[in-house]
Amino acid sequence: MSRFRDRIAAVRQAMDEGQIDAAFLPPTGDMEYVTGIRRQTPNPTESHMFGDPVYGVLITPTRTVAIVPYMASKFMARQVEGKDWIDDLVYLPDGVDVPEEAVDLFRRFGLEKARLAVPKHAMAMTLVELQARFPAMRFANTDPIIAPMRAIKHPDDLALMQRAAEITDQAYLATLKLLKVGMSETEVAHEVEWQMKQHGAEGLSFITGIYCRSPRTAAGVEDKVNRSGDVVLHHGASLAFDIGVIHEGYCSDFGRTVYVGEPEARMREIHRIVMQAQAEAIKAMVGGKITAAGADRVARDYITEHGYGEAFFHRLGHGIGLDVHERPYLSHLDQTVLQNGMTLTVEPIVWLQDYCLIRTEDVVCVTESGGRSLNRVPTFDITVIE
Repeated sequence: MSRFRDRIAAVRQAMDEGQIDAAFLPPTGDMEYVTGIRRQTPNPTESHMFGDPVYGVLITPTRTVAIVPYMASKFMARQVEGKDWIDDLVYLPDGVDVPEEAVDLFRRFGLEKARLAVPKHAMAMTLVELQARFPAMRFANTDPIIAPMRAIKHPDDLALMQRAAEITDQAYLATLKLLKVGMSETEVAHEVEWQMKQHGAEGLSFITGIYCRSPRTAAGVEDKVNRSGDVVLHHGASLAFDIGVIHEGYCSDFGRTVYVGEPEARMREIHRIVMQAQAEAIKAMVGGKITAAGADRVARDYITEHGYGEAFFHRLGHGIGLDVHERPYLSHLDQTVLQNGMTLTVEPIVWLQDYCLIRTEDVVCVTESGGRSLNRVPTFDITVIE
């Protein structure tokens, strides 16, 4: 696939311009984006393999080499197969955190005094161990090089994101048919996760959030570590979804709010305000014409003008792609000018602690005529669970 050769070439050019001797990409979105080598589905808790500190891909001005611990060797061998832009695959023996084979590889490329770029998510032990062996080695961050490349999606990548959004839409709609009063948030979460897998997701892009809120739940639910708890669906409550899938590496991030029993007039009005704020922001997301902060301001001003500004307490959204949170961020502090092909979530909220939580979220692609949602589930419709 020529796009990966092009990306490696672009990284090398940026390395040359930035006086960087090599880049080391551990299993992160950066590695996946630049080389096409997939990460294994991550554990929700920490895991360990011997060789972890030097597990990844080393890019020098002339060579691209994958380095893999014994425990992941079969996975990496399948990933490298057919990728002729990967020049070599170095297997590390089991039982040592930093085997001499890896140290010798850095020496072979003359990197003892190198300026080595690594992603922000590189292991601290990678830098500690390399510094111990090569005291003259210096480090830089790949973020200024790769983050701008990742922000604007290739058409092939955008097609994968569209499919991820479709899977999420389908799973959500299938789940709605099964909801009933008395189910717990956790039971709803289990159902929607099952539906996402049934509809083709290879994994979840983040921990599922299901929030049933009403005056009855005003106290005692916000200090729990889980994002879906034991609150049961009951009349008078709003039920907000925050869900997402991974499809061939690319993420979705989706939200809607439904109601348990017919919502009263005030709740309907807040629903309309949140959905209209999202629609206004999406319409304003014209490539080259608005900043990330400007898009945030459009939605925030609308909600504030209608009396609920303090209840919209977080940023409007974030970039999304191979990671569920990427640059840029739809925040009042981010002055990035949105460009055609960027993909971002747009997720306004009104959360009144003693009344309701109403949110919506779509993945939106920036275009020359405004944002285009990858999701198809209607936003303004009032959905009622009985």
